Amino acid sequence: MLKNVLFCFSLILSSAFSLNCNGVSSTVLSEIKEKTDFRFMLPISNEWKVEVKYPYPLDLSKTISMVRLHYFDSNENYVVGIEQHRVSGYKITREETIIDVKNNEERTAKVEEYFTPIQRGELVYLNGIEARFESWANTNKGGILRWINDGTYLEMDSSRLTKTEMIDLAKSMK
Repeated sequence: MLKNVLFCFSLILSSAFSLNCNGVSSTVLSEIKEKTDFRFMLPISNEWKVEVKYPYPLDLSKTISMVRLHYFDSNENYVVGIEQHRVSGYKITREETIIDVKNNEERTAKVEEYFTPIQRGELVYLNGIEARFESWANTNKGGILRWINDGTYLEMDSSRLTKTEMIDLAKSMK
């Protein structure tokens, strides 16, 4: 009985939020696009389910300064992650740990600084835009692809897609 109730409830929710084949409602993605302080971009078309990894929890009453999406295949295997935020004026916080062996002390401090794009990796072009690709060590698949498009920093990572597949996916983002 409980299974039937849960099943019916999930059907009602699915139709209420008009889930598309990618798993996240197109309404939610549109709302995210309206709330970002950068140009939010998505691949034109793919068969993967998408999950909003960051911001979590998703609060559409506030401005969104960074988005990370995870894409999964039909078997729920992670395929690719795409992170994006504005280039200028974006602040990051990192932890800095200082270990003083002589005095047997350890200090950790949070340091806030402006984001600076990483310039290492093989130079590739995405529709005329410079990008940098770093492959994972000892494998012929995957890596990290970084680029800036219209004031938005984008970073894609995968261990399942080839370099060519990642570049093609990046080229399709609008």
